[in-house]
Amino acid sequence: MKKSKYLLPLVRLCLLASYAGTVFTLTNGDGNTVLTKTTKKAGGALILSSPAIVSGKTYTLKSGSTPVGSVTVFSKVSTIGSV
Repeated sequence: MKKSKYLLPLVRLCLLASYAGTVFTLTNGDGNTVLTKTTKKAGGALILSSPAIVSGKTYTLKSGSTPVGSVTVFSKVSTIGSV
């Protein structure tokens, strides 16, 4: 079976108490920003995907300046708790 080059690892977060306009930032182990996402509506789920998200690496997610959690990506879908 041929592996698709378009399947990127992603990080998923369940948004229980977030508001529209909340800014989430995903940083790598060096503290560099991998990507930033602003929610368009309250609640739901936040899905972050980028070629910069690499399997085997650890990432930290922040809501504004508040850390939400960290995750080491080992599969195509990695989940960081909920907010």
